[in-house]
Amino acid sequence: MRKFRYIECKNCGILNDSRFNLCTDCGYAIKQDRAPRPPAHSIELNWRDLQIGDEVYIICSDVWVSTAGIPIYMGDSGKFKIIRLTQEGVVAYSTDIGFAFFNMVWADTIGMCNIRRKQTKVYSIGNKARASR
Repeated sequence: MRKFRYIECKNCGILNDSRFNLCTDCGYAIKQDRAPRPPAHSIELNWRDLQIGDEVYIICSDVWVSTAGIPIYMGDSGKFKIIRLTQEGVVAYSTDIGFAFFNMVWADTIGMCNIRRKQTKVYSIGNKARASR
């Protein structure tokens, strides 16, 4: 016999199926997207110390908050190879995503779109990237 998993709504206390994003009774946001995490045993790097060809793990935490209050992470995150460095950020390449530009300078909230930009972070992968001191 298969057991079903249920999540209790924090707003009204009703049990909902674990696959639902919103409460079936009150419409409260139950399930939250998880923020991307850095790999284990990685060191945060200063992006200005990077060089072309370094392989790093980049986390871009751009979040769009839906009308139901559910955060949806929109930024690209993962293992990237540095292609180019500019005054405002990094151009990098990943076999999963392709080319991406990461703006490292500013972080704020864009009003009409309800997008919250957080600071993009760069982490080392093993011994391939140098730790900033």
